[in-house]
Amino acid sequence: MAHDKIKLTAEQRADGWHISGYVTVPGRESRPVQTPSGIVREVIGQGVFSDAIARADIIRLLVDHNTDRVYATTLSGLSLYEDAVGVFADAYIDDEDLIDAIRNGRVKGWSFDMSNVEDEITPATDTEPLPIRHVTKFDISEISIIIDMIPYYSSSSIEVRADGGEEKREYRGTETETETVISALSNTETDGGTEERADTDEEAPAYDLSSYKSRLESLRK
Repeated sequence: MAHDKIKLTAEQRADGWHISGYVTVPGRESRPVQTPSGIVREVIGQGVFSDAIARADIIRLLVDHNTDRVYATTLSGLSLYEDAVGVFADAYIDDEDLIDAIRNGRVKGWSFDMSNVEDEITPATDTEPLPIRHVTKFDISEISIIIDMIPYYSSSSIEVRADGGEEKREYRGTETETETVISALSNTETDGGTEERADTDEEAPAYDLSSYKSRLESLRK
């Protein structure tokens, strides 16, 4: 929700690719956004994301909010939490098309969804021409890496739930910068020839993500 750009980092390790970055920074006023309450400036309170993440059964990592492809979830390969700076995402990714988009600077930003939003509205004044919407509670089911959509946007949609009811869903985006770090690989000789190794003082930590990979494959079927 902040006006500054937020950095997304893609890092190659021996076990695959990891992406990480701050999805949004709570506690700051947004630029004007269209909401069910009209055009407002919006503030998501600190701690509200933590509560939403804790209540969610599963949060999916998508691209451009496209539900046809799930890249990771909080049950399989995605870590999502709020710290003193903002809402931080870290994920294991094995999709080469997405990694190629990140390496080529095509990623425009992050986005997330909000449903069942509870808020408090501070009316407009002579010095503040727009109302302030203080979001105190919401549900989250996805975060998205934005490639083809406009990153700084707000929109709403009505979705039909499985029980036949309707749910209003809002989307918020933040602009980002991308950085690709090749941390696991540089030239080092081995018995079989040349192997690429970390060009750092510390060796990249080993991760056992076999369970993540198998779960990702099951989600895609």
